[in-house]
Amino acid sequence: MRPIGVFVVVVSVLCPTLTLSQSYVIFGEGTESCGEFLQAAEDERKERQPTALPALWNRRYGAFVAFANGFLTGANVWDTTHSELGKGTDVQGRMAWIENYCRAKPLDKFSNAVTGLRSYLRDEGR
Repeated sequence: MRPIGVFVVVVSVLCPTLTLSQSYVIFGEGTESCGEFLQAAEDERKERQPTALPALWNRRYGAFVAFANGFLTGANVWDTTHSELGKGTDVQGRMAWIENYCRAKPLDKFSNAVTGLRSYLRDEGR
């Protein structure tokens, strides 16, 4: 099976309707707490070097960014009704939203923050 096929199958198994009421399995950084994400975000700020180009400096934070971007992309692939959620956003804005969520709920799973962002984007028509 081609890599994109595997990705679509995994997403379809993990998030059939993409609502918090559904049961699905989360892997990777999605299983970590918001507190772990907040620590990685703080480490990213400490390690960031002045540069003209946007870059990620902390590998752990980069893994959280990759999880969030991958989940949102996969959800858009699967949910054809809302296949362009986040189109007008950027990584910095999405991660700031997630960081605010995690500050309010540090014991939540990081995946809850990402699904919360997707719900927000859907509700706001973004």
